[in-house]
Amino acid sequence: MAMYEYKCETCLKKFDLMRKVADRDTDAVCPLCSNLGQRVVWQRVSVLQDAAPNAALGDGEPEDFLGEDYSLDDLDDFDGLDF
Repeated sequence: MAMYEYKCETCLKKFDLMRKVADRDTDAVCPLCSNLGQRVVWQRVSVLQDAAPNAALGDGEPEDFLGEDYSLDDLDDFDGLDF
């Protein structure tokens, strides 16, 4: 289950609901006026080039902070387990 944002078509109120992924695009009942609301789909994406990740804000992956000459290629993510 995940949290999704919806917007009521009548009163224009935005509200969040935790729903199954399969139900995410199904219209949801507005808690304010009981009419149907549609899921808000964010399409804005911005990319910063040459910007270093900020660990304090939770940006980046662990390997981003290890330096250019450090390699994680030797590591086995599953410790030898086969799935």
